[in-house]
Amino acid sequence: MRELFELTIWDARTREEKGWLLQPLLQSLPATFVFLGIRSCALGDAGHEIAFFRYQDGAEFALLPGGHITLGYDRTTPFVPSAVQQESWKDTMTEIPISLEDCLDLDLSPLRQVRIAPFLIEAHAPLRADLLADLPEETPDQTKIEQVCQGGFRLPSTDEWEYACSGGTRALFRWGNETPPTRCYYVQGWNLHRQPNAFGLLMNDDTYRSEICEGGILRGGDGGVNVHGGFGNFYSWIPLATSFFYSLQSSGEFDIWLEEEHWRRVYPLNGYL
Repeated sequence: MRELFELTIWDARTREEKGWLLQPLLQSLPATFVFLGIRSCALGDAGHEIAFFRYQDGAEFALLPGGHITLGYDRTTPFVPSAVQQESWKDTMTEIPISLEDCLDLDLSPLRQVRIAPFLIEAHAPLRADLLADLPEETPDQTKIEQVCQGGFRLPSTDEWEYACSGGTRALFRWGNETPPTRCYYVQGWNLHRQPNAFGLLMNDDTYRSEICEGGILRGGDGGVNVHGGFGNFYSWIPLATSFFYSLQSSGEFDIWLEEEHWRRVYPLNGYL
């Protein structure tokens, strides 16, 4: 099934061909997954046809094709802000003396080429406090993670998370490069950040909310720092950028309280393809 190992090859197939290509996988996946069909998913200028499944606990999963994927911020071709975004950055520089270029260089993950295998990923990332409620307070974090991921699941790697969040685009945000001329959460009549991406996944739609990845790394959001910092309108949107990587999230200084974080399970397809 080489089509599932390269997103571009998968995209080139008709829906009927995709259905036939999935048959071996459908026959080998555990009965705990029910095939829901192939859906057309789109946001901004990007779109894909994605296979969806329902797990026995009711959660929906999307099957993401893999490939040789480019992730991170390409500093050799810097983001070009619109006139409105440039004007907004003047407000930012009155509070913190940093250029937009330097800010993106600090806050976005580095450009890299990665090889990602196909995987199933949860379409939504809920809180899992109910699964952890009966565990003793002194339960190690790894045991809590195993509790959530029982049944063959695991947490996404940070590369898998970023790839899934992008919806296969290279724009700053999964919907494109545009933002409205007001702060995130105070905008009216504009909701692209609340829409599922081109993989059909709802991801990084709330700057207050982060998700746990392998190694205890948090991705998405900054806890609302940029929104409430008085740093300007455009600055408040940057935590919703696909490759945003809040420095404290990867430094060990960012407190992780597992009961209050969101979890997005991944089901690896090793041995099924």
